[in-house]
Amino acid sequence: MKSNTLNKKNFGDIPAGVRPSAPSRAPLHRGARDLFRSELEIPVKKLLTHKEELAGARRIGLCMIRLGQILPRHPVGFVRFLRRMEEVTNDVHAFFPWHALRDDMEKDLAAARRALARAEGQATRSPESAVRTYEKAVEILLKYPLDPETLYQWGKEVSESSLPDRELWRHRRFAKVQRLLRRIVFAIDRERDRLVMPNLRLVLREVFRFPAKGMYESDLFQEGFLGLSKAVFRFDPERNLRFSTYATHWIRQSIRKALIDKSSLIRLPQALHEKRYRRHRKLTDEQLERIHKLRSNMVMFSSMSAEEDDSTYEVTDPRAVGVSPSLQTEDIPRAVHKALARLSDAERDVVSRRFGLDGNHRQTLEEIGAQMHLSRERIRQIERSALEQMREVKELWETYEDLTLLEPAGVN
Repeated sequence: MKSNTLNKKNFGDIPAGVRPSAPSRAPLHRGARDLFRSELEIPVKKLLTHKEELAGARRIGLCMIRLGQILPRHPVGFVRFLRRMEEVTNDVHAFFPWHALRDDMEKDLAAARRALARAEGQATRSPESAVRTYEKAVEILLKYPLDPETLYQWGKEVSESSLPDRELWRHRRFAKVQRLLRRIVFAIDRERDRLVMPNLRLVLREVFRFPAKGMYESDLFQEGFLGLSKAVFRFDPERNLRFSTYATHWIRQSIRKALIDKSSLIRLPQALHEKRYRRHRKLTDEQLERIHKLRSNMVMFSSMSAEEDDSTYEVTDPRAVGVSPSLQTEDIPRAVHKALARLSDAERDVVSRRFGLDGNHRQTLEEIGAQMHLSRERIRQIERSALEQMREVKELWETYEDLTLLEPAGVN
């Protein structure tokens, strides 16, 4: 009787098209061996046909549409929408799907709260009128779509919660909403598993395409599984692709991101890693010099001495050289402000927020875009234009030359 798990004994039963193989240049280390031993066994499910994949994807898409309609009608989902809208309007949370709706969000939030308060006030006198008033508040929230992952996550969490013990929520309509929500989430889980389980071997194959430096293959497998799960919600059956073809992109992206973020104590920007690993594209001398500078400026953590009771850590750099107070408090600020004066108001605002100037904390492109109601790419373009103009300021170049003279010998 054949085993239904992927281990060393039945590894050869995998079809040749999806059989994973380890790189021949190095033996498998402990993490890879774990995949074929009792610590982690991968179920082997029969691969779906193209027709079955498309049918399953269409059912998931239909369930996601229904989930988007039913989630804000659930009391717990309704409150979750209000909280997220409040966070976005107060700049506590940058939520990309709602960037284009920020101008009307504060007004819609107030209107939804008023409608909810009226519905709760009507619940005792006229339950049917209260439900109709509540439905008007729901129509406001339906203007705010969620990305597939957030929609599923919220739906899963809300379906596991119970209805609040208040007069309005005792209406039979909300018990029906809760039953529908649980049925929809159950259907999504069932169809998702039907797409995911036969493709676990695809994740394993992709794991062995990457050198697992700093991470075990078992950890990379889990990261690849997250990418596979994300592909389920973004797969478009109308493109007539095989699911495995589409999912490969998300699996590789998830594994690459994990290696960049988690394989080393000190993290380099993702863009630099991508350029380093694109072997078909040669780096320019300027790019290589920039990478070398970033790597050479890294410092190691050194623990406190054993005699001391304090168990905290300190960061030391033996190559550090002091900067004169006048250069730090006069020359540098003067040169930077002169360079900023050449910029437009929008460019100056972006640079100040990006680099933490004028009392601002350093912000990401997404955070700046959310506050200025612009896309991430547009903020990047404004930043690039501003920096090119600042490079033309003579005083800033002279200050930079003074700083380079302070670098110790041998540091590039």
